[in-house]
Amino acid sequence: MEVIDENAIAGAGRHYDFPSFLSKQYEWFHYLEMAERLHKDAIALKSRGVGWSEMTAATVVRPYTTKSDYRSVLTAFDDEKLTSLKNKC
Repeated sequence: MEVIDENAIAGAGRHYDFPSFLSKQYEWFHYLEMAERLHKDAIALKSRGVGWSEMTAATVVRPYTTKSDYRSVLTAFDDEKLTSLKNKC
């Protein structure tokens, strides 16, 4: 996936590399698992450009391929952002 080089000059763009795994990502997937087990919904408010679209795509595709009659809802304010997310699924 595209990642930002912390040592690069501002505005230098991104390059492709393996993503870093952060503790907040672990907490997010734990939160999702708990919500699923308790039959609750989950929601996240977060900033853009931190790699969560790939995590969201994985979250949407996993149950779709493993459970029958599963539905996922994806929404975004901007159609361009939503199309970009759906292309990752």
